[in-house]
Amino acid sequence: MKILLSGYFGFNNTGDEAILASMISEFRKKDPGIQITVLSADPKPTTERFPVISVHRLDPFSIIKALIKCDVLVSGGGGLLQDSTGRFSIIYYLSIILLAKLFGKKAAVFGQGYGPVKSSFNKKLIKIVLNFADLITVRDIASKTSLESIGVDTPPLLSCADPAILLEKESFIEIVRAEGITEFDRPVAGICLRSFKDMPKDFVLRTAEALDEFIDKYAAEALFIPLKAPEDTQISVSVLSQMKNKGRVIEGDYSPGQVLSLINSFDLVIGMRLHSLIFAASGSVPALGISYDPKVRAFCDDAGLPCIDPDFSSKSFLEKSGSLWTNRSEVSLQLKEKTKLLRCKALINFEAFFEYFGMTDMINLFGVRIDNIDLKSGLEIIDKFVRSGKPHLILTPNPEIIMSARKDKKLLELLNSSDLNIPDGIGIVAAAKLLGTPLQGRLTGIDFMTSILENTRKNSCKIFLLGSAPGIAENAAKNMPDINIVGTHHGYFKDEEDEKVLALIKKARPDILFVGLGSPRQEQWIAKYYKEIGAPVNMVIGGSLDILSGNVRRAPVVFQKTGTEWLYRLAKEPKRWKRQLNLAGFAWLAIKKRLGI
Repeated sequence: MKILLSGYFGFNNTGDEAILASMISEFRKKDPGIQITVLSADPKPTTERFPVISVHRLDPFSIIKALIKCDVLVSGGGGLLQDSTGRFSIIYYLSIILLAKLFGKKAAVFGQGYGPVKSSFNKKLIKIVLNFADLITVRDIASKTSLESIGVDTPPLLSCADPAILLEKESFIEIVRAEGITEFDRPVAGICLRSFKDMPKDFVLRTAEALDEFIDKYAAEALFIPLKAPEDTQISVSVLSQMKNKGRVIEGDYSPGQVLSLINSFDLVIGMRLHSLIFAASGSVPALGISYDPKVRAFCDDAGLPCIDPDFSSKSFLEKSGSLWTNRSEVSLQLKEKTKLLRCKALINFEAFFEYFGMTDMINLFGVRIDNIDLKSGLEIIDKFVRSGKPHLILTPNPEIIMSARKDKKLLELLNSSDLNIPDGIGIVAAAKLLGTPLQGRLTGIDFMTSILENTRKNSCKIFLLGSAPGIAENAAKNMPDINIVGTHHGYFKDEEDEKVLALIKKARPDILFVGLGSPRQEQWIAKYYKEIGAPVNMVIGGSLDILSGNVRRAPVVFQKTGTEWLYRLAKEPKRWKRQLNLAGFAWLAIKKRLGI
């Protein structure tokens, strides 16, 4: 796979370089053969520091060439979608996403934070462009809620955590040598400051006085860590010059891993830069955030850390920093547990990415992931699932289910959490082709099921059939005497009978469980229990058991080949006409999107 990374890279910002380092490392852990190109403001150092191809982020010809070569554009992480630092940021990053889609490439918005965005025009622009993305992961719940509130509702949208929490440490001995740091006689408070828009005139003096009070009371030593030179260095020097106590400012340029290790050696961190707080949390170092931007408070809330506004009083500063200082051991233990959760959430960025883009080609159809597979590749995937021994969920989204998912967010999340979504229905294939993302073809649930069953003759997989009216699953099993069917049960059971049904299935220990309870019940039921059941393959099958039992006749071959089985069923069951309205609604939705209306 070839990916192109677009972010705030090459600007000598330790936080964003930490994001880049973490992304490159985790992508390569998941796929050692992955080819990575980075859009950078300074390509040469980026290429030297990371073993990647790097091109200038403002060179249009290089950008277009990189987009043409890549399979997926990855926009992120960091706080790219904000207009507090100027209008250019939003326009630039959205333009790269649009270009990727114009070239027919997949696009993922990855581990980003949203906001602040003040302009209503920018919000509309973000809504329009991000609805063309194939996958969006954000670093906090506030970003997810904000994007949903402005109407970003087409691609899967997941709340994860900042990828930088996964950054690996490097020895900070180089910093110690270069800066001439000897062993400290007292505990160390690491200070990470930055200037910001509308900074109060007395901020530097107030900060200096507050730090002096803290140092005097707790006998600490101050070490200033600029994460973006020269801006952070300047404000650090200004604050230190106003202080009565001595301290020092780190002056050199060091790798994110080295800075992480240094910060992890501190006793306390007082940070304005988001990634100073992330670095502190990753090493279980108590930290106080100064929230010049909503992202700082959002992270502090996630990590369970205290936070103050930039117009803080010396009293509030001393109270919160003092509480952290005197309770360092307890806070550190709490942070350790919080950080475990944040790391797990950060990994979801990568798991989601490879789920959507890794194992199979896929498309995004009105917010639902559809895997672009044919029968042969589908059977190969099922074989891998069986051999893995781990539970997998296979769903069969059709136009009716997709229309339901547009109104039901839980169903939408469920569909996008599966391990495989097969293109079940001619409407899916037609819409995909109309929208310029053609599929290999239709793969109906019953065709896939019967082929899986045929395949089990070779490996003697154990099968369990669940669903339809009493007696139907049993009759289907009788019609397949050479298939290793280890159990059956009808689908007409009540919720309070779930445990009884589960016990029966678990006792049979099937390799493959087919569930036909009707949509959306079958999707909800199997999603709830498939991990508990433990079968490697768990697939929903609708009314397939009725056909396999001989209770219902399938449409003649001519209808199957022309994709008009729905018309045959409507003719046989006219009462289905209301359900067929969903097909018309789905078709109109595809036409509107094709026309851009």
